[in-house]
Amino acid sequence: MKKITVFLLFVFCGFSLFGQINAADSTVQVVGYWNVHDKQTYQVTEESNKIQNATDTISKQKIAYLLDVEVLDSTANSYTIQWLSHDVKVLNTPNPLLDDLYKIGENSKIIFRVSETGVFKEILNWQEMQAQNQKAFEMLRTKFDTIPQLVNMINGLESKLNSKEAIEGSSVKLINQFYSFHGGKYKLGEEVNAPVKLPNAYGGEPFDGMLTVLLDEIDTDNDYSIIRSWQTADSGQLTEFAKKIVKDIASDMNLDIQNEQLDFPPMVNETRIASQIHGNTGWVIYSNMTTEVSLNNVLNIEETTIELQ
Repeated sequence: MKKITVFLLFVFCGFSLFGQINAADSTVQVVGYWNVHDKQTYQVTEESNKIQNATDTISKQKIAYLLDVEVLDSTANSYTIQWLSHDVKVLNTPNPLLDDLYKIGENSKIIFRVSETGVFKEILNWQEMQAQNQKAFEMLRTKFDTIPQLVNMINGLESKLNSKEAIEGSSVKLINQFYSFHGGKYKLGEEVNAPVKLPNAYGGEPFDGMLTVLLDEIDTDNDYSIIRSWQTADSGQLTEFAKKIVKDIASDMNLDIQNEQLDFPPMVNETRIASQIHGNTGWVIYSNMTTEVSLNNVLNIEETTIELQ
């Protein structure tokens, strides 16, 4: 509550109020009301756990960093936003050799455009991000230069993950979490269901999915709402794409793969987001996203939290 109070004092001193929470009809409209050079700092924590056969944890990793979100420009129908990541801390990693790889994102920038309501539109500095990624892949090649098969796999991943489409696909994951509910109007307790297209981190065709959104709570005294969503990707499309990736990696490493090795159960991908959003400005106060991906008796759980500092 202290963070909310400090934030509200900052917002209300010298700023006009727009009132996106309508207590009369229990609705919330999430719109970004921002000025050029408005800036907020967030703590971002990303944690991933792999669990095999429902009980055995086979891998853990956790990183945290600060994220400065600044409005660089605004027009009648868009905002230009900059995200600057810094103070990266590797809290847990399955391989100490990868510590430097995580930290290569230190002071990295994403510059992108959103609509006048805060809906994501496009990445603007993808070429700068591409050069940053190339440094990361070169670091991996240097660390594993004595293992030719791994170097071949790294080269193959670089060709797939460092295209404009792949960079945009991977970058918008956190952006989509932050602005997930912007541009919409929601009624308390009313579920909204809709088909969606989900980005492909490898830059391929997006996946079909289903999305459910629910306005869960309105706090008019402190001027915030809590909105939740549940998202499921098409299992058949995911499974076929996973088989293709396995084949491509095997080819890059000069390995033979048999058809029976690709006969694994359907892949499942589910994402849940819960965000606390300030009513009058549209700034995110707190957001949590949990993604569960299961494939062939291995469950990968990724959790990302974004918290206003």
